[in-house]
Amino acid sequence: LYALLCRDKSIDPQDVDTAYRNVLIRGAASAQHTTDTIVIYDSVYGGLRLTEGLFDDLERYMSQLSRAVKRAGENAIVREDTLNKLQTWLNTLNSNDLGENIEVDAPDGWLLVYKPGSMVASTNYSGIVEREIIAPRYGDPFNTGSPELIYICKDPAQPGVSLTLNSESVILSGNDSEMALWNPETGAYRELDDAE
Repeated sequence: LYALLCRDKSIDPQDVDTAYRNVLIRGAASAQHTTDTIVIYDSVYGGLRLTEGLFDDLERYMSQLSRAVKRAGENAIVREDTLNKLQTWLNTLNSNDLGENIEVDAPDGWLLVYKPGSMVASTNYSGIVEREIIAPRYGDPFNTGSPELIYICKDPAQPGVSLTLNSESVILSGNDSEMALWNPETGAYRELDDAE
C-alpha cells in the first residue's frame, strides 16, 4: 500500500513512513499499550497530508494490490493470506469508518455532534491523544466574532481537569463514539433516527 501510494501520487518515499510492529497506542488518562498494526504516515515535519489519498481511496488501492498479488503469484511481496486478511478487514468497514461525512438533514436550531461519553481523538505536541467528550458547546469562546461548535473534554493527563477543543480538530477514535442531534438553546438531544 505504501509503494502504491508513493507511485500513484508521485510522493518521494522518504516523505512517507510505515510501522507495523509494537506501535504505541495512547488512550485515556495516558494509558499506553503496544500492538501490531499497520500505520502509514507522513514523515515530513508538520505533515502535508501526503497519506490522505490512501485513506480516501483505500478500496481502489486494495484492488490494485489484489491484482498485483495475483499477477506476481509466488513472487508477490504480499502473501495471499495477508491480502485476504486485509480484504476481510476492509469489508467490515462501513462508509463512516472511511471518513465519509454523515449527512443528516438537521432541523433548524439543531447541530450534529458527538454525544457526551464518546471517545474521540485530537493531536497535541506528542501525537494523537484519545479524549472523552463531556459536552458540546456552541458560542464564541475564543472571541473570533463568529460562533462555532466546540467540545469540552476530559484531559487524560490531568484527571478532574477539562479542556476545550474546536470541533474541527476532533476526529473519530475507534467504535466508542456516537453522534446525535443537539439543540444548543435547550440542551436537548435527539437520536439520528428521529431526524428522518
